[in-house]
Amino acid sequence: MATGGPIVIVGAGKIGRGFLAHLIWRGGYPWTFIEANRSVVEGLRARGVYHVAIAGKSGATTAIRGFTIYHPEEPEARMAMKTAETIFTAVGGAQVESLGVRWRAAVAERLAERGHSPVNWITCENWVHPAQVLRQGLTAGMDGPMLERAKVELGVAEATVLRSCIEPTAEQRAQDRFSVQVQNYWELQVDRDALVLPLPSIPGLVAVPNFRRALERKLYTYNAASATMSFLGALIGLRYLHEAASEPRILAITRQVLAETGQAVCAQYGYSRDDQERFAASAIAKYQDAAILDTLERNVRDPIRKLGRDDRLVGAARLCLTAGIQPRAVALAIAAGLRYREPSDPSAQRLGELMAQAGLDTVLVQVLGIEPDGVLAGLIKARMGDVDRFVQGEWPEVSAS
Repeated sequence: MATGGPIVIVGAGKIGRGFLAHLIWRGGYPWTFIEANRSVVEGLRARGVYHVAIAGKSGATTAIRGFTIYHPEEPEARMAMKTAETIFTAVGGAQVESLGVRWRAAVAERLAERGHSPVNWITCENWVHPAQVLRQGLTAGMDGPMLERAKVELGVAEATVLRSCIEPTAEQRAQDRFSVQVQNYWELQVDRDALVLPLPSIPGLVAVPNFRRALERKLYTYNAASATMSFLGALIGLRYLHEAASEPRILAITRQVLAETGQAVCAQYGYSRDDQERFAASAIAKYQDAAILDTLERNVRDPIRKLGRDDRLVGAARLCLTAGIQPRAVALAIAAGLRYREPSDPSAQRLGELMAQAGLDTVLVQVLGIEPDGVLAGLIKARMGDVDRFVQGEWPEVSAS
């Protein structure tokens, strides 16, 4: 049996159940879920087990046991949060700030009552700077001495989640409504420099130095590729990410996006060209895997956030310009995102309304955070027509000028 301090996972959704708990279970540790959805709490508590299936591998299903689960308002949840040594969060990036507010008092009590009681919080969120947001929420209002203790005893680190966790098949759901399908991927990288304790000895849980380097590489490779494929695929009526990743025109555009961002990543962070090309190829291979039925709608949901200044496409384009690279293909992907109008997505609808009422220049400033007469804006404007031609079935020019 593994040894170490108590472990908590805040959020018993697909990432919490299908990746974090799966790794912890394989490491031989017990853990506690803290979950805000009472139906999930009651269901998992009553069953005491759920199933994780490796997508595309018949029979590769694991029954996950060994957990407890509480709603945040239960006193046992507060005690678990005050005594844990490792707390993973998987609540969705938009909830990170409110998560900090919810548990601020428990953190303050822990620091005040328990003497030296260090804890690592690890944010497993697809979001920009979630650890920074969470730390601010957890420590807001602390006085000087308490803040000094928090610097020593409160680690808040980011992690890169590269395992896809998707909805179960109808058959899997009929057998267990809490089952999750997952990608056959087993590594969770964590920012080593933000930790105040060693990580538990869980296979696949890896502390990485200079984490910002690895995180931005992932953002401008994996996330940039996914966004490119998904925005373009959605515009021509495709449903799944693997379909978009294999469509010849989309694949050609994505390869050029990754060539542009890859040059910038190598220039900025010192990765070798061969290493970065292998990393980019692994992203394409992941997204082309037909066993992972990941919808385009999920991947392009909330385009206003995903088109933000520091996010996967605009941030990548800005990095390219800093490195002296013209991000023509990335600009095409951004232009595709600006055309996205999914009726069920409030963010996409707000984007369309802002475009219609205020115009492209206002969107460039308010959504993308760039100057409307700058170099990147000019590249995006030049690509808007190419997006329309792409939708009509043409092959846009994607090679470097």
